[in-house]
Amino acid sequence: MKKIAVPADNGLVSAHFGHCPSFEVFEVDEVAGAVLSRSSQPAPAHEPGKIPRWLEELGVDVVLSGGMGRKALELFHEVGIEAVVGVGPMSVDEAVQGYLKGLLRLQGNACDH
Repeated sequence: MKKIAVPADNGLVSAHFGHCPSFEVFEVDEVAGAVLSRSSQPAPAHEPGKIPRWLEELGVDVVLSGGMGRKALELFHEVGIEAVVGVGPMSVDEAVQGYLKGLLRLQGNACDH
């Protein structure tokens, strides 16, 4: 099993994970390609380095985002979370299903810092 977090804004993948109102956290069975559970978590206040550590505490393995800065990418790598950027614009559900099926099309990092 794996946990996938997606920064969400009105049901869509947020273009910048550090400024989203919430994260949708999915527990998935990769072998079956199935979502086992889903929860919505209010995003913590935006502070450098806070979100990667928070998601690590939640047991997240992968984060799917429209974009994030270079430092955030480094911090996710340091805590062992795979960061996939360039996702969107699409619904959170479409992103997770695309990831599970290996069909997620990436458009390039939406964040330029």
